[in-house]
Amino acid sequence: MSTKLRVGLTRDILDSRGEPAFGRAALEILDCDPNLQWEYLPAVVSEIGPEIAAQYDALYVNIARVPAAAVERANCRLRVVARHGVGYDSVDVAAMTRAGVLVTNTPTSMPRPVATTALTFVLALAGKLFLKDRLTRSGRWHERMDNMGLGLSGRTLGVVGAGGIGKELLRMARVFDLKLLATDPVANDVELGYIGAGKVDLDTLMRESDFVVVCCLLNERTRHLIGAEALAKMKPTSYLINVARGPIV
Repeated sequence: MSTKLRVGLTRDILDSRGEPAFGRAALEILDCDPNLQWEYLPAVVSEIGPEIAAQYDALYVNIARVPAAAVERANCRLRVVARHGVGYDSVDVAAMTRAGVLVTNTPTSMPRPVATTALTFVLALAGKLFLKDRLTRSGRWHERMDNMGLGLSGRTLGVVGAGGIGKELLRMARVFDLKLLATDPVANDVELGYIGAGKVDLDTLMRESDFVVVCCLLNERTRHLIGAEALAKMKPTSYLINVARGPIV
């Protein structure tokens, strides 16, 4: 029996050509370790089962869920679950802890690309880009003067969740002369102030923001955080952008 550390990678990190969507740099590091053997799981799975946990010492997972059942059998070999992304709501962390399985995530890889996506939505909505694209494609460009953009100067951007992604978005948005707000119970007021954002409660943020961007973790406290009551506080002209988990809204 091989004594090498066995690492399994879920196939949901592959693109349509079967290549890793995020490049091969990390795989080249694995290739250089003579004490390690890695492979993709044989098929795409939505959930890690006990039969998979019995084959690998470590798993690198993207979308696949890792429930308690995966580590409850006596033949469980799994010792590390490495989650691609910041959130860990797809992993039963308590069950992994009881089973002695280490759970990791990749918090430093996400702030800039996700914040860039959120800012792209803000710019597109402010300039009515989606509408103007439809006007162009349907031969109605002459209607553009009836659909002028909002402009960002003097508008308010509110960020729900001032973690790595939220703070990165606030830093990037400073150049647009926006008023910046953030709501997060554990965010540091001084750090937010240094960025140029004011820390407020959720109600205030929903009332005052022209653009509300949701970028907090999904947990039991944030599930359905943005519900009917919160949405009713928004201006009729405001936009809600969710770059976090769907169940938060």
